[in-house]
Amino acid sequence: GWAATFGGSVQAVAGGGLLGTGIAVAGVLFAIVVVLVSSVPLVMAVWYAPALAYFHDMTARNAMRASFEAVARNGVAFLVYGLFIMLILFFGALSLGLGLVVAAPVIACSIYVSYRDVFLGT
Repeated sequence: GWAATFGGSVQAVAGGGLLGTGIAVAGVLFAIVVVLVSSVPLVMAVWYAPALAYFHDMTARNAMRASFEAVARNGVAFLVYGLFIMLILFFGALSLGLGLVVAAPVIACSIYVSYRDVFLGT
């Protein structure tokens, strides 16, 4: 997958012309979309898994299953939440990563608060 996509992109650019560049950009964008879409289930499974394993003494498999189910039940909320997190990370990275020093703890705290809300109702 990756080698074919990027190899074709490099070959299209090396061939020159506007069409070659368009093909290269399309290949890279396609690869990015495939990676983002395929990583969503993994993110859903590991979102609450550490807290569930620690606070509820669950096995990794059970914690990941419970995390996936909780995120799936609250899909729209997590879509909006994820967009805000991406925005925070984007603006945090603009300052050569210095903003991430503030963004990372804020995001970690917000994940804990959302865990408490989803699983404990507090």
